[in-house]
Amino acid sequence: LCSKTLVDHTMQWEQMDLALAETPMPEELLNKTVTILCNDCQTKGTAPYHVLGFKCANGECGGYNTRQIMDACANYTLLYRGANYSGLVTAAEEEAAHEEEEEEGETSPQNATNDTTHVTRCD
Repeated sequence: LCSKTLVDHTMQWEQMDLALAETPMPEELLNKTVTILCNDCQTKGTAPYHVLGFKCANGECGGYNTRQIMDACANYTLLYRGANYSGLVTAAEEEAAHEEEEEEGETSPQNATNDTTHVTRCD
C-alpha cells in the first residue's frame, strides 16, 4: 500500500489537468519528457515535463500519483561550477557543454573552474 492512492481522486486529477493546461512551460522545456512510474497502477512510461506534476501514461489510470525515474542504469555527472552545484548531467550533455566552452574559449587553465563527480544511478 505504500504510496498508493486509497480514495478516488478523479476530481483532483481533473483539476491537475486544468492547472497544467493553464501553466505554460518555458520554451526550453516545452519538448522535454521524463520517464515516470505510476505509484497506483505501476505503469512505466513517459510524460511531458511540467513543474506541477506528471500524468500517468496509462489511459485507464491517468492520475498524478507518479514519480520520475531513470531508465535502467545511467551514468551521470554531478557538475560543479566553482563552488556551486550546477546540476546532474549525462555524459553526453557534459561532453557537449565542454565542447561549447572550448568553442567559446572558456576552458583555458586560468578560468577552468568546473569540477565533476561521476555517479551511476539505477532506478
